[in-house]
Amino acid sequence: MCIAAAVRQMSQDGGGGGGAGGTEAVSEKRRRTASLTMDDGEDAVERLEMTEKLILELNETWEEKMKRTEQIRHERYWLITPWVIKRCHYCFEQLRETLADFNNFWHETLRKNLVQIRIVLNTSP
Repeated sequence: MCIAAAVRQMSQDGGGGGGAGGTEAVSEKRRRTASLTMDDGEDAVERLEMTEKLILELNETWEEKMKRTEQIRHERYWLITPWVIKRCHYCFEQLRETLADFNNFWHETLRKNLVQIRIVLNTSP
């Protein structure tokens, strides 16, 4: 059982004890519970859980860290892939429209210039 779970269990059970020393156990439980709360209101159980998580991360081997990192990278890759595909499709459509406009502009410009060249060529002596 982890430390945080043990503290939580103790606070729920009343710290154990009974019989003649029951009032002492209750006052001891109250003293412990009061000391478990920090000045800024953060619950000590949460703090213990965070500490245990950090200890587990410190005790983790290099291979386990690499495996976990690769798993996170893989999850993020598959989360972002649909967005990238949609975005690329949108960009491709925008590029296609721009190129079509560009192509139409140059065709029109060339056609006008060819008409002017023909007029010049036909009118020249």
